[in-house]
Amino acid sequence: MTAGTSRARIVQFVLAALVALFALKAYELRNSIMMMHTSTRTRFPGFYVRTQPHELGAVRCRNVHGAYVPDARAYSVDPATQQAAQTTDSCEDVRISTLLGIAVISCDPGRVKWNAVMGPLDEPHKRGAVWVLDYKNASAEPYLLALEGFPDAHDFHPLGMSLLELSEKLARLFVVNHRAIGSTVEVADLQKVHGVWRARYVRTLYDTLGTHAANSIQALDRNEVLITNMHVAQKRTPALAYVARTLERLYGPHAKRFAHYLDDERHKKRVRTLESVVGGGWVAHVTFVDAAPASAEENLDTWSMGVEAHAVARRIPFANGIAITPGHRYVVTASTALPGVLLFPVQRWTEQGDPDWQDPAVLGQRIVVPTPFFADNVEVIPPKPAQRIRTNDPLAGAKVVAAGHPSLPDLTDMRHNIGSEEHRGASWAVEIEYTGTDTGDDAPFSADARLGGLPRGWRVRTLMQTDGRPYTYLGRRVEMPTSCGVAWDNTGEGLGTLIVTGLYSPAPLVCQGVYQ
Repeated sequence: MTAGTSRARIVQFVLAALVALFALKAYELRNSIMMMHTSTRTRFPGFYVRTQPHELGAVRCRNVHGAYVPDARAYSVDPATQQAAQTTDSCEDVRISTLLGIAVISCDPGRVKWNAVMGPLDEPHKRGAVWVLDYKNASAEPYLLALEGFPDAHDFHPLGMSLLELSEKLARLFVVNHRAIGSTVEVADLQKVHGVWRARYVRTLYDTLGTHAANSIQALDRNEVLITNMHVAQKRTPALAYVARTLERLYGPHAKRFAHYLDDERHKKRVRTLESVVGGGWVAHVTFVDAAPASAEENLDTWSMGVEAHAVARRIPFANGIAITPGHRYVVTASTALPGVLLFPVQRWTEQGDPDWQDPAVLGQRIVVPTPFFADNVEVIPPKPAQRIRTNDPLAGAKVVAAGHPSLPDLTDMRHNIGSEEHRGASWAVEIEYTGTDTGDDAPFSADARLGGLPRGWRVRTLMQTDGRPYTYLGRRVEMPTSCGVAWDNTGEGLGTLIVTGLYSPAPLVCQGVYQ
């Protein structure tokens, strides 16, 4: 064999390997590609929520509307007074606390003008709010959670949240805030006074690795959290010096020289696309102290004082929602670009029996469960007291609920036609569990039909599905376009309450009587 022939065969082998790798990646991303280019409005039902056995009664659904609360920096306008006011439009995340008996909901009606993830990037000075719903009261409406002590001049664009229960009347709330100058986390202590929950601002957290592209958050303790970061290249980029530090901490000292590429929209878009394919997102473990210098001005350096962070999981395509299973056995994250839910087993423990977050190998090999939509937020539902735990169930009887976007064209169409009842983005919320056997989904548009296969033993089953348009369900008008957050209390005490929020929805959807 001549040297030329040998080289030719090597080149052919390398090309064949590259083609095979490309084909494998294309196969992995086939759902993403389909959802990026096809509409689901003609294929989805007007409205579907999982039905229950007859003896459990009918499922009742309604949209919950918070009353207009005057706020000079709010985006919405109270039709009665024509004054700026907060309301429950465009809600991103929802978290339920069965102990506290409440759901907290993050809403930002100005998302149509300020969206640090998708754009546009106009009017960042307008702000959103967090709302509280006493969901165990079947007729309750949400009320605004006043953030006492939070500087009036500061931006507030709430996204992902987490609640740390301290007692039946005390809790700590963590809220991701997509400010104009960079993403931060707001920390507040909640207390129930005369039957109403109030919040006292504690401090703001910032870190070039921990909050660079923060999206969702999971509390571990009063001063310890996990935060998902979507990617390095953002639609809205912080000052170049901070981006350089992020690159250096993620990829080493030589990476910071490429920071200037992320200050140019043409390069940012290409890098963001690449990160979504190869996995540029990460999960950060963040610790902090309560005592921190207060700042009347928005200042990233001040907010970074007393904050430490490092990455505990990497290579996540568009890391989004995050939750943790009972006993802190698994960290669950949504991968929007994959799309799917990733389960990372905790495999390093301290002598005290806690996860050893300082160990670089604290999280093991991930389990990937695909979703039939671009997964946005997730929540973990603990097992019921008498529930039988299946052998080899990684979740030990818990379930994961996830919501997301089954069609990017429909989502984009709604974003460009806010107010239209025809141009709506579809919604989909599912329950993910380990059954040990292959069972299907009975929704009108089955998750099985879109996924085409799941890891053995796992089931993805629809909780709610709609084309996004208004619909009359059991005599009541309901709507839920562009679903992005979901929470569920499937107990009798919790009234079987399922709550779904929508990125551009006029109001959250609450369904009660969903027990199974």
